[in-house]
Amino acid sequence: MDCTTNFEKTASKRKFFEGESSGTKIVKPKKPRKNKPQTDPNPKPDLPVEVKNLINALGGSEPILVIQKSLFATDVSNQHNRLSIPINKIEEGFHLEEDEKKALVLRNGKKCGEISASLVGRSPEEIEIKLRKWDMKKKHSGTNNPVYVLTQSWNTFRVSNGLKAGMVVQVWSFLVNSRRWFVVVNNGEED
Repeated sequence: MDCTTNFEKTASKRKFFEGESSGTKIVKPKKPRKNKPQTDPNPKPDLPVEVKNLINALGGSEPILVIQKSLFATDVSNQHNRLSIPINKIEEGFHLEEDEKKALVLRNGKKCGEISASLVGRSPEEIEIKLRKWDMKKKHSGTNNPVYVLTQSWNTFRVSNGLKAGMVVQVWSFLVNSRRWFVVVNNGEED
């Protein structure tokens, strides 16, 4: 290697300048990363008053936002019959009780563990659903992506509430006498 000419070895990010031997390293200082503030394209409004009143009428308290998401085609597909809630997208503050967590990890053969829950929308009509935890494999990396899913009667709820792909919904959760409840609030079409 001729050290009398400028030489840049990009693989190891070393630079050698005229007159320097290859044993001398000049390392460029790393530029500090600029953390861009992430603005939520769908700001999280408060729970609508009529839904708060519904929760109070049911004897529930302290509703917690689980997720705000745009509905995907699979969320509104008759064939899939489930609402996916990626665990890595869940809002801070939401958690399951210890007995609920244990129930979700139990398996009966190939069948996933589940907990029974109730689901309501803007109307007080209660629908019995199941909350399950699935490990969905990512196509490219093969890694598991844990997801909660609301299943069983999701299609009934979806149709009666007019939910369509692209709509932004909020999923809220609360307890009534130790039973898990979910409220899905439609915020309208996504911009």
